[in-house]
Amino acid sequence: MKKISFTTKSLIDGSEIIGPVPTDDKYTLLALFVGTNFVWDEIISDLESVSNGEKTFSDIHDPRVVWGFGLDGEFECDKDTAYFYSEKEPSLNLEIPLSELIDLLKEWNIFLETE
Repeated sequence: MKKISFTTKSLIDGSEIIGPVPTDDKYTLLALFVGTNFVWDEIISDLESVSNGEKTFSDIHDPRVVWGFGLDGEFECDKDTAYFYSEKEPSLNLEIPLSELIDLLKEWNIFLETE
Protein backbone atom coordinates (compact mmCIF):
# COMPACT_ATOMS: atom_id res chain seq x y z
CA MET A 1 0.00 0.00 0.00
CA LYS A 2 1.30 3.43 -0.93
CA LYS A 3 1.79 5.50 2.22
CA ILE A 4 2.29 8.92 0.63
CA SER A 5 1.04 10.60 -2.50
CA PHE A 6 3.24 13.31 -3.98
CA THR A 7 0.25 15.13 -5.46
CA THR A 8 -3.43 15.14 -4.70
CA LYS A 9 -6.54 17.10 -5.54
CA SER A 10 -7.88 19.73 -3.19
CA LEU A 11 -11.25 18.86 -1.71
CA ILE A 12 -12.23 22.52 -1.85
CA ASP A 13 -11.58 23.50 -5.46
CA GLY A 14 -10.11 20.41 -7.14
CA SER A 15 -6.75 22.08 -7.78
CA GLU A 16 -3.57 20.05 -7.56
CA ILE A 17 -1.67 20.11 -4.29
CA ILE A 18 2.00 19.20 -4.28
CA GLY A 19 2.57 16.60 -1.55
CA PRO A 20 3.69 14.72 0.28
CA VAL A 21 0.19 13.88 1.40
CA PRO A 22 -0.49 10.84 3.61
CA THR A 23 -2.81 8.27 2.07
CA ASP A 24 -4.06 7.47 5.59
CA ASP A 25 -3.90 9.46 8.84
CA LYS A 26 -1.53 6.88 10.33
CA TYR A 27 1.14 8.07 7.84
CA THR A 28 0.91 11.74 8.88
CA LEU A 29 4.30 11.86 10.62
CA LEU A 30 5.96 10.14 7.66
CA ALA A 31 4.47 12.73 5.26
CA LEU A 32 5.54 15.60 7.52
CA PHE A 33 9.08 14.20 7.70
CA VAL A 34 9.33 13.76 3.93
CA GLY A 35 7.97 17.28 3.41
CA THR A 36 10.69 18.84 5.57
CA ASN A 37 13.39 20.81 3.79
CA PHE A 38 16.32 18.53 4.49
CA VAL A 39 19.21 18.06 2.06
CA TRP A 40 17.84 14.73 0.85
CA ASP A 41 20.92 13.50 -1.05
CA GLU A 42 22.94 13.72 2.16
CA ILE A 43 20.18 12.23 4.33
CA ILE A 44 19.68 9.32 1.90
CA SER A 45 23.40 8.61 1.85
CA ASP A 46 23.54 8.68 5.66
CA LEU A 47 20.51 6.39 5.99
CA GLU A 48 21.99 3.95 3.48
CA SER A 49 25.16 3.86 5.63
CA VAL A 50 23.02 2.93 8.63
CA SER A 51 21.07 0.34 6.64
CA ASN A 52 24.31 -1.24 5.39
CA GLY A 53 25.65 -1.45 8.94
CA GLU A 54 28.52 0.95 8.19
CA LYS A 55 27.27 3.54 10.71
CA THR A 56 24.71 3.91 13.47
CA PHE A 57 22.11 6.64 13.81
CA SER A 58 24.32 8.17 16.51
CA ASP A 59 27.16 8.33 13.98
CA ILE A 60 25.12 10.27 11.42
CA HIS A 61 23.13 12.37 13.87
CA ASP A 62 24.70 15.66 14.87
CA PRO A 63 23.35 16.32 18.39
CA ARG A 64 23.16 20.03 17.56
CA VAL A 65 20.66 19.28 14.77
CA VAL A 66 17.18 17.99 15.59
CA TRP A 67 15.61 15.81 12.96
CA GLY A 68 12.28 17.31 13.91
CA PHE A 69 9.24 18.18 11.86
CA GLY A 70 5.57 19.14 12.24
CA LEU A 71 3.49 18.03 15.26
CA ASP A 72 6.73 18.05 17.26
CA GLY A 73 7.66 14.90 15.40
CA GLU A 74 11.04 13.30 15.77
CA PHE A 75 12.91 10.69 13.79
CA GLU A 76 15.36 7.96 14.71
CA CYS A 77 16.42 4.74 13.04
CA ASP A 78 18.43 1.60 13.47
CA LYS A 79 19.80 -0.75 10.82
CA ASP A 80 16.37 -2.12 9.96
CA THR A 81 13.68 0.28 11.15
CA ALA A 82 12.76 3.96 10.88
CA TYR A 83 10.88 5.39 13.87
CA PHE A 84 8.64 8.43 13.71
CA TYR A 85 7.18 9.67 16.94
CA SER A 86 5.43 12.66 18.42
CA GLU A 87 4.86 13.39 22.09
CA LYS A 88 2.13 15.79 20.98
CA GLU A 89 0.27 13.14 18.91
CA PRO A 90 1.44 9.70 20.13
CA SER A 91 -1.38 7.95 18.29
CA LEU A 92 0.45 8.82 15.06
CA ASN A 93 3.74 7.12 16.05
CA LEU A 94 4.96 4.90 13.23
CA GLU A 95 7.64 2.33 12.47
CA ILE A 96 8.51 1.32 8.91
CA PRO A 97 11.39 -0.62 7.39
CA LEU A 98 14.37 1.68 6.88
CA SER A 99 14.81 0.36 3.33
CA GLU A 100 11.23 1.43 2.53
CA LEU A 101 11.94 4.94 3.84
CA ILE A 102 15.12 5.18 1.77
CA ASP A 103 13.22 4.16 -1.39
CA LEU A 104 10.48 6.68 -0.63
CA LEU A 105 13.00 9.47 -0.10
CA LYS A 106 14.69 8.63 -3.40
CA GLU A 107 11.31 8.85 -5.15
CA TRP A 108 10.57 12.17 -3.41
CA ASN A 109 13.96 13.56 -4.37
CA ILE A 110 13.40 12.66 -8.04
CA PHE A 111 9.91 14.18 -7.87
CA LEU A 112 11.34 17.44 -6.48
CA GLU A 113 13.95 17.61 -9.22
CA THR A 114 11.29 17.32 -11.92
CA GLU A 115 8.94 19.93 -10.45
